[in-house]
Amino acid sequence: MYRDTSWDVVNNRHGGRLLSADDAQQTLTGRAPTWHDIADVGWENVRDWLASGVMLDASTPDTVPPGSSLVTSHCYAITDAYTEAFTGRHMMTVYNRGAVTSRSRERTSRQASRT
Repeated sequence: MYRDTSWDVVNNRHGGRLLSADDAQQTLTGRAPTWHDIADVGWENVRDWLASGVMLDASTPDTVPPGSSLVTSHCYAITDAYTEAFTGRHMMTVYNRGAVTSRSRERTSRQASRT
């Protein structure tokens, strides 16, 4: 397992590609990524882009709210945008196999047991 300093050295040797979600998406899919500032993106945009077949990802900042199941400084695939039936809240489903916390594992197991 790499420590932060070791990871930085390896990343630098590869021209910064190891930390680039853009590069990963381009390499794995052949599709050129585009950027949108989060302030310019609404839930409706995400829903419409997913419906049209666009692959979406989002990165977390260096800090997240206490108790969040998101991991800091990670990239997540956005796989769904939906409206909760009873509350009407707009929700999104995100996925990152490597960014798992005990809270997100607990939530995932609870969701799986409901289906």
